[in-house]
Parts: sequence; C-alpha cells; structure tokens
Amino acid sequence: MEQSIISPELLVEITGILVAVIAAMIFFDLKNSIGGRVGAALKPVIWGVFFNAAALGWVIFFTRLNLFPNAPKLWLDPHSPLMAIGMIFFLLAARKFILLKNPS
Repeated sequence: MEQSIISPELLVEITGILVAVIAAMIFFDLKNSIGGRVGAALKPVIWGVFFNAAALGWVIFFTRLNLFPNAPKLWLDPHSPLMAIGMIFFLLAARKFILLKNPS
C-alpha cells in the first residue's frame, strides 16, 4: 500500500498556519481601525499568533516534510520555545486587556 505524503498531522498543521494568517490579518486590521489603548493591547496577540504559526511552520518544514535534511541539528527543537514565546505574548495581551478594564 502506497503511503501519502499528506498525513492527517500535516493537514492539521497546514490548516493551523492558514488560520493563523487569517487571524493575524483580522487582528491587524482591527488594531489599525480601533487604535488607542485597545489597538496597543492587540499587538501582543498578533505576535503570539505569529510565534505559534512559526512553530507550526518549523514542524512542517523540518520534521514532517524534512525539506532541509542537511540542516544542522539543534540541541533544542525550536517548536516548543516558539510556542512558549507565543503563549507569553498572549499573557501580555491578557494583562493589557485587564488594565483597560481596571486602570491603576
């Protein structure tokens, strides 16, 4: 039986990147149209989406498809740190939104 290059995991990761691109465009447009403190609070959300999409891209290019087989192996797989950085940006955004509700 012939195995397909497009596995269910790959489809989920590609879908995740497409969703991230659409979400980033929506948030960027929203940030520009609203502006002010709310727009500033959306900046970390956009960065969080970017880092999470970068983590998915890393997995696709270097793990699933192995497009760069001669690339040097790193001592740490960048997928997890990229995801963690994205989550930190989401926390920063949440903090900014909380401060909008209760300025002190």
